[in-house]
Amino acid sequence: MCYNDRMQWGEKEQVGMSRTRTETMRRRRASSRRRKLAALNAVLLVAVGVVVAWNVWASNSGGDTADGRPMQESAAGPTPGESEAPDDEAAAPEEPADEMGDDGEGTAGQETSTDGEATEPGAGPGSETPETETPGAGGDGGRVKLAFVGDVLLGEYVGTLLERHGFDYPYTHVKGQLQGADLAIANLETSVTSLGGEKPGKKQYEFRSDPDALPAFKEAGFDLVNLANNHTLDFGPDALRDTMKHLEESELLHVGAGETMDEAYTPVYVEKNGLRIAVFGFTRVVPDVSWKVGKNSLGLAETYDYTEPVKAIKKAAEEADLVVVMAHWGEERAQEPHPEKQVDLGRRFVDAGADLVVGSHPHVLQGFERYGGGWIAYSLGNFIFTKSKDPLTYEAAILEAECGEGGDCSLKLTPYFADTPQPQPMPPERTKELLARLDQLSVGASVDAEGKIEPDDE
Repeated sequence: MCYNDRMQWGEKEQVGMSRTRTETMRRRRASSRRRKLAALNAVLLVAVGVVVAWNVWASNSGGDTADGRPMQESAAGPTPGESEAPDDEAAAPEEPADEMGDDGEGTAGQETSTDGEATEPGAGPGSETPETETPGAGGDGGRVKLAFVGDVLLGEYVGTLLERHGFDYPYTHVKGQLQGADLAIANLETSVTSLGGEKPGKKQYEFRSDPDALPAFKEAGFDLVNLANNHTLDFGPDALRDTMKHLEESELLHVGAGETMDEAYTPVYVEKNGLRIAVFGFTRVVPDVSWKVGKNSLGLAETYDYTEPVKAIKKAAEEADLVVVMAHWGEERAQEPHPEKQVDLGRRFVDAGADLVVGSHPHVLQGFERYGGGWIAYSLGNFIFTKSKDPLTYEAAILEAECGEGGDCSLKLTPYFADTPQPQPMPPERTKELLARLDQLSVGASVDAEGKIEPDDE
């Protein structure tokens, strides 16, 4: 598909947002105002309570201060203050086997979606709101800095290098950038389990990583991982449960998997700098239909049928200031997104209220699209992964998005070179070539020589 002829992606109609998204943003702003008003009322009630308590105490003590001088009357209570924030490079490794072959989709690839979409948020999956994480400081009108990377594998040959060089080996050149984000997110392309046993042998590539690798992963700056992909169930349901347990013990949030549909399709909500962020994980690549979450059976949040993801996104868009979707989709090593498996789905997510859609699975970098007021990053490629024979899989990146209320985001891409599982700064000439190629692959957006990604029509 030639990207000079962008009609195959759909015309570049960036004149304005769709009516559906406009209405979603209106409701979101109204919801945000209601939350802020409720918070203000709570502060005022506390202030009134302090004044009343002070007056009662003053009356009981005769109206004198501790040193016997009369207190001066004050018509105003204390002014509410701002909330406080809570407290050597290794030698080149030997060439490993290529572990990125296409697993195939099997019976899971059957399409069940229809053209009919729910026009109003429903009560299905995503209707139960989990506990909100509040690791950052509050404050109205703030902005958040998000950092995204592509596929991460901490086992197989990567695990061998971690044992040799230390669990912090992959993050030498990137941890400063990751730690500088308010929220750093990766696609975790592996089970992380202490359960033993041989590989099941049901797929060509079955990935398992050592739970001891997670503390260094967390220390490097990562906060949240997507589990909705084609490897987290490689070692079966108990290994996925073990993965979620180890993530939680390492204080890492996870999305895209659960014991029930409600759990798997419910986003994680994170509050940072006065903004409420909803993060989803969906996959359109599973090797067997049994991997799909059932109403009351463990599995992954899939999007072969987009109905439930769209419904859940619409609901979250009314409750959050920013909606992020991590999507595992597309075809391995394809530089251009698939029209149905990626482009159509990504646009449906944005129409439903997603502000950022960030893709993985192709193992190579793909272009960006500005659509309907939202952003779609079709694939961020590999970040920490086993080495393949395809040099395009060595191109890694960190995508930074600085966002405000209502999905107002500015994007910047920092390329890295990762022919080993240690992403390193990319040589300038190669960086220039990569960014120019991504610019050509993008629709409704331009990628400049500094990695800034901007809408074509703004």
